[in-house]
Amino acid sequence: RRDVRWWSQQKFTRYRLLTKAITFSIQAFPLSEEFVNFISENRNALKCLVNSTLFAGSTNHTPAPIDEHTDFKIEEFKLFLEEHLEDIPVENCIEKIICFGPNQIGPNILINNISRYDRPVIWPGSDSENLDVSCLWDYESSVIRGFDLAVSSGPLCEEPMAATLFVLQDWIGSWQSDNIESVGQPIAGQIVSAVKEGCRQAFLKQPCRLMIAMYKCEIQATAEVLGRVYGVLLSAREE
Repeated sequence: RRDVRWWSQQKFTRYRLLTKAITFSIQAFPLSEEFVNFISENRNALKCLVNSTLFAGSTNHTPAPIDEHTDFKIEEFKLFLEEHLEDIPVENCIEKIICFGPNQIGPNILINNISRYDRPVIWPGSDSENLDVSCLWDYESSVIRGFDLAVSSGPLCEEPMAATLFVLQDWIGSWQSDNIESVGQPIAGQIVSAVKEGCRQAFLKQPCRLMIAMYKCEIQATAEVLGRVYGVLLSAREE
């Protein structure tokens, strides 16, 4: 497991929209390979969690009910995350998860560490009523979209990211006031692009590596060329 405390000493990536309406910071942290495997094995529980969560910016989404078995799996999933995110330098980190990605069920996490922004908690049974989410809630879907694009196509050969946690904080913008219309509708698209680029730059500021692409196939060959086929496979790190 990589040294999370060493990563936390690195500088945040600070990003500003072209209109200078919004400035924010993003930092990337590593997650273990065990986390990636756990996500892969519990993808159904994560899907149920997504379906039972109120989506950002939505006013008509009704969270789906959860049966007892699924509720147990989600609770097990939460306990696993609490153990593996304890070194992330964000207070009460598990309650500040915005989403997973890509496609809301991938092995990457986006964390909200913006002061004065208490968004609804993603876990079932949490009391998310009476929260003053401010107008950032109206633009959080754009933040999630930017994060999703970044982890779907990372800066290393445009390959998807894995085992990376992003912390979003220091969000400063003129639209934090009640007058949202003063900024204008195009700001949503700018937020998508800015968050995407901010995540990619934050990822590159830390030690990173490109995972070897693998695929499964069946090869048929005659006995005369079987030795050559084995030679090619061994040179390609065949398993």
